[in-house]
Amino acid sequence: MNALSGSILLLLASSILGCGMPAPGDPPAPARVPASGTAPPSGPAPAPAPEPVAAPAPMPERVPAPAPAPERASTAAPAPVPVPIPTPEASPSADIRVISFNIRYANERDGDHRWERRRDHVIDLLRAGAYDFIGLQEALSAQVREIADALPEYGMIVRARSVSPTGGEACPLLYRRSRWTPDPADQGTFWLSDTPETAGSRHWGNTMPRIATFARFMERGGARSVVVMNTHFDHESDNARRRSAVLIAERLKAWPALPRIVMGDFNVHLDGPVLEPVRRIGLVDSFRTRHPTRTGEVSTYHGFKGVRIGARIDGIFVSSDAEVLDAEIVYESRDGIWPSDHYPVTAVIRLPAAGRPATAP
Repeated sequence: MNALSGSILLLLASSILGCGMPAPGDPPAPARVPASGTAPPSGPAPAPAPEPVAAPAPMPERVPAPAPAPERASTAAPAPVPVPIPTPEASPSADIRVISFNIRYANERDGDHRWERRRDHVIDLLRAGAYDFIGLQEALSAQVREIADALPEYGMIVRARSVSPTGGEACPLLYRRSRWTPDPADQGTFWLSDTPETAGSRHWGNTMPRIATFARFMERGGARSVVVMNTHFDHESDNARRRSAVLIAERLKAWPALPRIVMGDFNVHLDGPVLEPVRRIGLVDSFRTRHPTRTGEVSTYHGFKGVRIGARIDGIFVSSDAEVLDAEIVYESRDGIWPSDHYPVTAVIRLPAAGRPATAP
C-alpha cells in the first residue's frame, strides 16, 4: 500500500472512531489516574468522563423583610372619633345629695338627750350620707365648731341670727369642698323681716329673729351652678311664717335661670298653703314628688319620742325642672337615744343640663 492509500485509510478510521483518536503527530494522552492514586485497570481505556456541569449558584437565602418602622407620631391632633356623649341628666355627676336637719340646740335640760350624748351620732349621720349640701337648724356656735372640726371635707357658710355674728342659733349651710365652690359675691344671710339686711331684725309677730342663709355654688371642673338656701321659720306666729315664705320666694327670683333648692324647718305642715309662694315660682316639694299619696307616718318632729304620726314640717324644695330621684325621712336611733328631736330629711336630685334655663318664676 502506498503512502497515499495509508493516509486515506487513516482518515476513514478517524471518522469512524470520532474525535477521541489523536491526530498523527499528537503526543499520546496521559493515562487517567483515579482519585485514589491507584493505577487504572488494564484493558481498553474507558470512554472519557463527561465534562462536569457546574452546579448552579445557590439561591441567595431569603432574608425576611424588616418590620416597618413605626410611624412617627404626628404632632397634629388625631381626627376625633365620634363617641356618644351622655347627656348631663344621665351622668352621675349631675346628681346631688342634700340633707336638712334640725339638730336641736345644745340644752343641758334635755337630760339623756343632751348634746354631748347625741353629738357623735349627728356627725356620723352627716358623714355617712356623703351629701353635697347640708342644711342645719338650731345650731349654736359651740355645735357649729364641733361639726366643722369633725367634717373638714365640708366648707360652711354660717352667721348667727342675733346682732352678734356668733351669738344664738344659726342655720349653717355646708357644702362638699371637693365638688362645689361658693361664689364669694353671691352668698350671705338675711333676716325674715321688713328689713332683711338688718341683723337681729324681726317685725311679723315672731319673738326671736329668724334667718335664711344662702349661696350660689359652682361645680369644680364643670359648668353647673346651683343656688341653695337654708332657713328656719318661726314656731309661734302664723303671720311670720306666711310673710317669711313670701320673702323667700322673692329672694329666689334673683336666679331665674339656675336650679334652686330651699330647705329647712318651716314649722308648718308642708302640704298646706303657707309655702304656696315658693311653689308659684317653680319649686316643688321633693318628698311629695316621690310620695304623692303617702300619709300617716310622715312626721318630722317627734320630741325625742320616736313617733312618726304627725305633721311634716321639715322639707327640701327644688326647681321643678330638676328630677327628684329619691326623698326620705331618716328614722335612726342608737340605744334608744335619738340624734335630735327632729328627723332629718334627705333628697337625691338630678340637676338639669348645664346651660339649660331653669323654670322661670
